[in-house]
Amino acid sequence: MSEESRVSVDGVPCATLDEFWGLDRAGAFHIVEIPGDSFSQPREGPQPYIWLKVPAPGGGYEHARLPMKPAPPNDVGASWTWDGNRERPTLTPSIHCVGVWHGYLTAGRLVSC
Repeated sequence: MSEESRVSVDGVPCATLDEFWGLDRAGAFHIVEIPGDSFSQPREGPQPYIWLKVPAPGGGYEHARLPMKPAPPNDVGASWTWDGNRERPTLTPSIHCVGVWHGYLTAGRLVSC
């Protein structure tokens, strides 16, 4: 990706999923903790996920639901380490929504690779 096409977007924490779905912009996110018995998988404590609106080519955004580590056993694919900050979260490693966006969420800011 060329330097001119790099995207940097401030994250916007949403207190509820309704607020997240109602906010029409890339960078919106909501952290939710799903009880341990969700998806019929035994687990100690809740499973955190982040709903995130990532920048899309040509403007706009796409939705992503990212499980934090440790991911439930039936989740397919990657999971991310979360620093625990709900207002300005950092996830590692990078977020790659194939064909849409690849970058990092660091201190509440989305930055393209």
